Amino acid sequence: MQCIWEAKWPLRHSSAYKSADVRTKRQLANSSNPELRKMQGVCRALSSTSDTEKRQARSTCQELLLVKRMRGGDDARLHANRIERVCTALADPPETLMKEGNLR
Repeated sequence: MQCIWEAKWPLRHSSAYKSADVRTKRQLANSSNPELRKMQGVCRALSSTSDTEKRQARSTCQELLLVKRMRGGDDARLHANRIERVCTALADPPETLMKEGNLR
């Protein structure tokens, strides 16, 4: 869920969204651009169980990160850092170790 929320970050922080009325904000929130659709697809693929989808999503995520890092502003760079953390966390989920007390 955090990945999808971060994917929509550029939309929520655009000047058109910030200066719009409620109706226009809802229209903007329901619309999507190619970058947003691609990032949401990466989020869904990274949470799937197929290894080929995950591998493909990792490479797409790296391409999107390069584009996001080239944008100006500190906020855009912080957003790219958050996306990178989400992508690595979803790509390599931590292994949960079973403790002896939980082995019933």
